[in-house]
Amino acid sequence: MKKRFKKINPKGEVMAKLSPVKEKMVKIIKEQPEDSTFDDILRELAFARMIEKGLIDSDEKHVISHDELKRRIRNWRK
Repeated sequence: MKKRFKKINPKGEVMAKLSPVKEKMVKIIKEQPEDSTFDDILRELAFARMIEKGLIDSDEKHVISHDELKRRIRNWRK
């Protein structure tokens, strides 16, 4: 059985604690302007995930050099 964390809201009510992933998502959503569309919010969530994955790749040394990137781009254009 999955362990649930408890959180008390300002009214003193017990609430289930969100997972760290959900907390990040809620934070990103709350930071969006009130007139944001569904697509705007999805785009921001996807962008945050791409940044997170890129930082993980960098930390794990899953990177290529600038020269290698330029070579690959030249090959795409052929």
